[in-house]
Amino acid sequence: AVRSAVRFAHMHTVLGFAEESATYRDCLLVRDTLEPLICRDAALARAADDIAALETILARMEQHVGEPAGYFKCNWELHRVIAGLSPNAPLRSIYLTLSEGLESMLEGPVIDEFDGAASVAIHRELVAAIAEGGGPRLERAIIAHTPLPRAALRALR
Repeated sequence: AVRSAVRFAHMHTVLGFAEESATYRDCLLVRDTLEPLICRDAALARAADDIAALETILARMEQHVGEPAGYFKCNWELHRVIAGLSPNAPLRSIYLTLSEGLESMLEGPVIDEFDGAASVAIHRELVAAIAEGGGPRLERAIIAHTPLPRAALRALR
């Protein structure tokens, strides 16, 4: 708990806003908005060994589909590795700082609804699209992966 508080305070200091002024939802909204940029950068910068590393993490995610805590630990790792592929230092830094803060806010969460198999499939397609490079497949994978565009599409129906 102390480590989480320190990481959370560090996030606010690095990003330059008061700790009490930002909610988990606020930080998640910004992180999710940056996610497509991170994925597009990763698709342009990826190498074969990067994809192999992502596939190794996906295999660990599959081993934890019935165990949300283990699954989400692997999920955060997958997103850190994808972000690490971005050559855009400010984008990568802001995204990783937000992700670390969000992860620390959720240590020990109670998860009511979790479909591990569906989540692995979404992430597996995202990694395959990154491996293929930019283009329509990547854009479809980003939409399928990012909660905000899905919610916006549902709202428009």
